[in-house]
Amino acid sequence: MGIISNYHWLKEINNTDLLPPDDAKLIATQVELNLAKKLKKIRGVIDVFHSKRFTRINGGRSRREVDLIVVTKWRISLIEIKNYRGQISMDEEGVLYQNQERRNWSFEKLDDAKKRINDNLRESGINLGDTEVQSILHFNGYADLDNSVNVGKMLRNSSITSDFKHLVEIISQSPSSKNSTHTAHIEQVIEFFNSTGTWDQIELINGAILEGDFSDFIELISNRKLYQRTEFKNSRSRLATLFFGPKMMATLHDWEGNSIEQEIDPEFLIQINLASTKKSVFDIRHVKSIKFGYPYLVDWSKNRLVVNPKSQQWEKKRDSSKPPYSKGEIVHDATVSDNHPEHGVFFTLDSKNSGLYKRSQMSSLELAMASNLYQKGKRYHVVIKQIQKHKKKSGWHIEVVPNDE
Repeated sequence: MGIISNYHWLKEINNTDLLPPDDAKLIATQVELNLAKKLKKIRGVIDVFHSKRFTRINGGRSRREVDLIVVTKWRISLIEIKNYRGQISMDEEGVLYQNQERRNWSFEKLDDAKKRINDNLRESGINLGDTEVQSILHFNGYADLDNSVNVGKMLRNSSITSDFKHLVEIISQSPSSKNSTHTAHIEQVIEFFNSTGTWDQIELINGAILEGDFSDFIELISNRKLYQRTEFKNSRSRLATLFFGPKMMATLHDWEGNSIEQEIDPEFLIQINLASTKKSVFDIRHVKSIKFGYPYLVDWSKNRLVVNPKSQQWEKKRDSSKPPYSKGEIVHDATVSDNHPEHGVFFTLDSKNSGLYKRSQMSSLELAMASNLYQKGKRYHVVIKQIQKHKKKSGWHIEVVPNDE
């Protein structure tokens, strides 16, 4: 880049055509977080989850968001929070209006989320059975609700609240059935919600924070499986940039809190499918940071939280003359037993077998962070890459790679 090109690069930083900060969205998010904090203190509440998104089990990129999810011993409550002011009404189809303006929200969205949660839990091995999964529309603020705002006769286990006391009563009320299936698997239910992702985020240099889903091109500068957050900055002064060009640096923070720094292309464009607008391409010089909402999307049909008791006998009954695993098979919760500086990472697959993730299979980023990523005792889902009988000793030589799904 010459001086003229460098000048234009610097000039473009002051581009005023950036999307402005959405103060209403920031306030709404803070309200949700404050409410989650208060609900966690309520007796009987096991955990509260914020802004989780759920896929359909039959695939597709569509993911339904729920503002808050409250888990108690007897029920799961899905809460949609509205910070509306003024006159609120609802039409016959259950769509909300604020001061006679259509807001394009109805209980169908929470019902769809409820179905997705039930389907995905069932795929993971948990059948909720008689567990109550209720949906709650909570108005937080100064909304004036008219008589049309009600759940109607068609919506089961749905409620509308407009004050915190009423919300707590709905969440804490005695169960209609004490045969709650999820009580026996409460740890797995919590793990399910913990493993469910939220929105990706991009923060611009003007303070705007936007939510959406990054395109796959983002992997060129940051790998979501390895890093949760990445910050960008030009490490050169304006004068040095004018003469020598920009030197864009990225500080990558992994999911464990460790970080590394690397240089990136100063002309890189970040693509994101935003939730609120069609604009989806941002010049790296206008981006302060990015944050991933999840390391990977979980396929619950392959990552079961509750194993069928019959399958638990598999290890005892299997024929030792046959391979214990097949190529391409996913082994869940393989435990790191050793991180060898020459060979790679050894995983304990079961009581008799271990697998090796070779250093030659690792990316440069993984190699740089291997000591932090693959600490002894950490668990990963791994895929069987190669398996063959040992020639000089009993047992099997197994090569694995981390599961990308």
